[in-house]
Amino acid sequence: MNDGKSIDKTETQPITESSSISEAQSLDLKRRRLIRGAAGLAPVILTLRSGSASAFASGCAPLVQKDATTNTGSTTPIGEITNANGAVKASDKCVIQEKVQMCADQLSVSKKDTLLPADIGGVTLENNKLICSLGNDKTIAIVSATTSVF
Repeated sequence: MNDGKSIDKTETQPITESSSISEAQSLDLKRRRLIRGAAGLAPVILTLRSGSASAFASGCAPLVQKDATTNTGSTTPIGEITNANGAVKASDKCVIQEKVQMCADQLSVSKKDTLLPADIGGVTLENNKLICSLGNDKTIAIVSATTSVF
């Protein structure tokens, strides 16, 4: 409820016709400043939201390593990544390479229609060896653990 007093901590004057007009102008100026400040933040918020939306919509996941391979035959440990580069870490995801395709940036991959849940595994560290849960005899792509695409 408006009791006619100024919002500011400045001196208040008795309400007269001229002070009522200047008080209304003061409130209008404050309202304009608030809207101008909010309008200044809107592009930042919209950019952040649209950027994350387009990244999600693109369906591309950051690629850690393209041509990784796991142990052959019955060699143990089962699923050991034999040629992991230094960027691969436990918690990343391993995916059957033929079930993904390179995105335009050549730094990320997207799913092919033939990708099944069984074609995606996790990377773990066991006895200082990186292990892909998909098993031996696999050519895999390793994607970042932070992706929500896979």
